[in-house]
Amino acid sequence: MEAIVRGDGTIGDIQIVKPLPYGLTEAAIAAVRKWKLKPSIGPDGKPAAVREIIQVQFQLF
Repeated sequence: MEAIVRGDGTIGDIQIVKPLPYGLTEAAIAAVRKWKLKPSIGPDGKPAAVREIIQVQFQLF
């Protein structure tokens, strides 16, 4: 998936690149929405929003 990491570290504008079956796509989106990341710092020294590629790996038992 691709998403924007906002200046406050939250995730927004999630776009699915390759959907998965059996509800795994929805589970990945729900998990990523809960994340809080360290934002990137722009050239002016302030937090900046960036688009990132995020891979979510599932382990089925």
